[in-house]
Amino acid sequence: MKTPTKAQRVLRELNNKTSNKILNHIVSNEGCCVKDVYNELNIEQSVTSSHLNRLVKSNLVKKEKRGRNFLLYKNEKGFKELNNYISCYLK
Repeated sequence: MKTPTKAQRVLRELNNKTSNKILNHIVSNEGCCVKDVYNELNIEQSVTSSHLNRLVKSNLVKKEKRGRNFLLYKNEKGFKELNNYISCYLK
């Protein structure tokens, strides 16, 4: 079985309903903490953590440790890479 490319992993995460909800929340609430995400979206902590890890690996979200919390941010670099990938198909 062929290993998925980075772009394929990103697109898979964007296609996942739960990951998409989490990503939209982070984009709308830059600097929110993980606890805010699972409380406000009413998603189990373990499910949230799993999706966040995949979003971080996909380079769409950045996690920054502040004390005991992780703050979440949209990763601009990852979105630019995704835009470049998609735009080559639109030419």
